[in-house]
Formats: sequence, structure tokens, C-alpha cells
Amino acid sequence: MPYLLVDLIARCRETHPNLLIDAHEDFRNDLVHAIVEGDLDLAVVPLPVKDHRISVEPLLTEPLLLVVGKSHPIASRSEISINDLSGETFVSLGDSSTLAAQIRAFFGDQKFQPRIGFRCAQIATLKHFVAAGLGISLLPQLARLPDDRDSLVYLRLTGSVPTRDLVVIRHLQRYQSRGAGQFLSLLREHVSRYLQAGGEGSE
Repeated sequence: MPYLLVDLIARCRETHPNLLIDAHEDFRNDLVHAIVEGDLDLAVVPLPVKDHRISVEPLLTEPLLLVVGKSHPIASRSEISINDLSGETFVSLGDSSTLAAQIRAFFGDQKFQPRIGFRCAQIATLKHFVAAGLGISLLPQLARLPDDRDSLVYLRLTGSVPTRDLVVIRHLQRYQSRGAGQFLSLLREHVSRYLQAGGEGSE
């Protein structure tokens, strides 16, 4: 689940106490299926989404950042080229992860073959491996949290910067409840504030 949503849901608990929010974290394909079946009103997922029954609304485009442990030799750099990473061990999410697939595609476009030393099921676990100095990784900017400052450093890659597009999906022909419409409006406002702040809302 994009961490931006967690902040929004927490804020809604305070500002809109009568707005009932049930949140589900799952893989993209499962969320798309839940929208089609009417189990969810809306979902925030990365592209691509290819289903003619689904409405796709762009939400934001965020960079993927290189993340290294604070004691890593390249942690003091402000940016780095992907070609400088040929000798590094990478920590990756599992093959079923949409993010992992996007990163593999980026590496392929760059003709870069990473050495994958560890595979994790959750971003939190991946961060622990990186913080322990066992490898480096790529993560979306939204995955950067204030608590990471003590153990992780995020760097921008030079040249072709990898990104991912987040969208809101809804069923084209299903009734949208008043609550779902209200939450979607709040989500748009929340993302707008995040972008106006320079995309650094997690810092």
C-alpha cells in the first residue's frame, strides 16, 4: 500500500470521523479483480492496468530511488550512475511484485544485469537487509519514511531515472457510494499537497 495512503487514512480518522474506511493491501492483479467483482470501491495501483471494465485516473508519477545502508561507501554521494553499481549486491522483492517487475524492466532497458543476493516479500524486510549492509535496492520515493533517516540513505540515479505511475481505479459501471466519492476527493487533495511540497511528504 502506498505510504501516502496511510497518512491520509490517519488524517481522515480525525477530520472525517463518520467516514468509514476499510483498507486492503494486496497485489495489483488481486486489487483489479476486487474492483471488477465489486468487493472494493476504488484502489490505488501502479500501471499498467488493462481491463475495459475499469476506469483509470492518473494520480502521480514518482521516481524510484537507490537505497543503501547509512554506512555504505556510496551513502555520502548525492547521486550515482547505474553503471557504478555493477559490483553491488541487490536486495529485491519477489517475482510476483509489480515493483520488482518494473525494476527488472528498467535494468533491461539499461542493459544492466544486477546481482540479486536476497529476495524479500515485504518492503519493510527489504529495508532491514539494506540497513544491515547486505545489499542495496531501488524503492519508490513514497516508501521513504522519517524513521529511515537513522539507517538508510536514498540517492537519485543519474541519466534515465526510473519512475512508476500510480493511478486510482474504479469500476466503470458500478454505483459509487457517497463515502467513496468523498474519500477520492480527499485523496486528490492529499496528493496535490504532497506534490506542491515537492514530493517530500514522507520526510
